[in-house]
Amino acid sequence: MLDGVILVGALRQRVEKAVGWHGARPATSRGPVELAAAGAGMSVLRPPLTWLGSPAARQDWVSAMAATLTAAGRPLPPGTAGVAPAVDRHVLEVGSAAEQTVLCNLVRRHSPLLIALTGRPSAGARRLGAARGQVAARHLDAADAEFRTLLEAHLRRVEGFEAIDRTDVHPSAEPDGTPTVVVQCIDAAATLAAVRAHALLLAAFALRARRLVQEGAAVEPVAQRVVDENRARAVATGLRARPADDARSTLRHRTRHLLTDQLAIELDNLETQPEELFPILAPIERLADDDSLLTGNPDTAARALVDTAAGGPCLAAARRAAEDRTWLLVERWAGVIAARGGGAPPSRGTTGARR
Repeated sequence: MLDGVILVGALRQRVEKAVGWHGARPATSRGPVELAAAGAGMSVLRPPLTWLGSPAARQDWVSAMAATLTAAGRPLPPGTAGVAPAVDRHVLEVGSAAEQTVLCNLVRRHSPLLIALTGRPSAGARRLGAARGQVAARHLDAADAEFRTLLEAHLRRVEGFEAIDRTDVHPSAEPDGTPTVVVQCIDAAATLAAVRAHALLLAAFALRARRLVQEGAAVEPVAQRVVDENRARAVATGLRARPADDARSTLRHRTRHLLTDQLAIELDNLETQPEELFPILAPIERLADDDSLLTGNPDTAARALVDTAAGGPCLAAARRAAEDRTWLLVERWAGVIAARGGGAPPSRGTTGARR
């Protein structure tokens, strides 16, 4: 007899990827992914919610985005010469309201690390530093509409801003009602290889949240003043910043700990190849990142943006500079992920009536 329905592994994800243009912005999309206008000289790639639970799926995903950009003209990454910084907004599908709440709180807890890791230029997140209409995420006791209404009323009365969707991380829903979590504290990546690394990291967060729900655990609240201060420090000095709640550490050290001790099981369940993570491993390991490689050359930046190889130009440059060291680094991270792996993929839980 049917006892229930269980979903395992990753759910779907979407990125709204910002791009600029060398020359006139294309009027319409000419590829497999929607390309929409988004302000002066900017466009946004909008692939649909897509399952990204394997290397092959992630490769197909970035290849479709690259095909659209190549067909449209000469795209440039935001943050390069003549193109304003922008946001890559990631939207993650969740399986329940409980997962939505836990994922929001989990990403909020680590949002200063995401800002430091993905901020452009490497000294900090220039876009967030200038933004006046976006603030740090708030801890959620629940993600349902009633709680959100109460929280927004409090935010208007006490902090003077209108809606929860102006925070770095917040619950949302697709037009068909699919519950999601929106992460909008990640600067627009210089390459699609970095977009893949960011999406993979967030998919690991989503699996971790499902595991916590399955185990009946919640995310311990972090004081808002700590999140605000660590966010400000991440914006100002990136991975070199020292957290307000642990001056002996740095955000670089915390990010390494997050990957090795908290998300490695989930990365293993996502069949992660360390090459895919290289655009975020490079700054952790103090290697040249995308920005340091692409400064001052729009043609090089345009080609690098649509490079669909795992690791992209960042990994290719590291191999040219020190092939043996890069090989050892990739192997070491492969070992870290494999050693922490072996856990059963977390399930969505049991749905449907029991018989």
